[in-house]
Amino acid sequence: MKKNILRIIIIFLIIIFIFQKFPAEKDKINTLLNKFGPIGSSILFIFLYVLSNFFITGDPKEILKIISALFFGGFLSSILIYIAEIINAGLFFYLSRFLGRDFSQKYLKGRFKNIYEKIAKLNFFWIGVARLSVVIPYRVSDICFGLSNISFRRYIFAVLVFSFPRIYFFQFLISAVGDFSLSKFNIYFQENLHITFLFFIYSIFSLCASILLIFKLSKK
Repeated sequence: MKKNILRIIIIFLIIIFIFQKFPAEKDKINTLLNKFGPIGSSILFIFLYVLSNFFITGDPKEILKIISALFFGGFLSSILIYIAEIINAGLFFYLSRFLGRDFSQKYLKGRFKNIYEKIAKLNFFWIGVARLSVVIPYRVSDICFGLSNISFRRYIFAVLVFSFPRIYFFQFLISAVGDFSLSKFNIYFQENLHITFLFFIYSIFSLCASILLIFKLSKK
């Protein structure tokens, strides 16, 4: 219970940080990307996105997602983020596997060991659930699967198949709204009830699928 409350507080603080930093960061990054051509700015964005995973404070990756939707458009920004997330998946999978192998062998015992043994046995469908659910962060997924004994080929294949729909859905929303503003999102959802319905269904799916996955991994 305490961990859940702490997680909610952290997410709330990240949202506040993004709203406070977004206008200034948007101008800085737009200026930087405008100095390069279409290909150069795309490569630079992918590099910045991958690099942003190693920042300790704030969440620059989320700011980059928003800016890319406005700068590149919904579809192209989704492709660039998709490429970056494939790189991230491989990077963090192998980092956790090689750097965390001794930790997992020495300290993962009992219930936790059982969970990671079950993660290694998850089929293509359940790995896809983990990638599609917005409740489960990509880095958590990459690190947990990396610490398990699952084959990289099986994991990366699911990453290739299931990552793009989740990425595109939110990039499309930001691009369609045209700004990162709660009031504009509210107006957009009121004017596009079919998108509101899809957003609601996707949110319910993410919550239910995550609960089912957690239950599957935690049961004896």
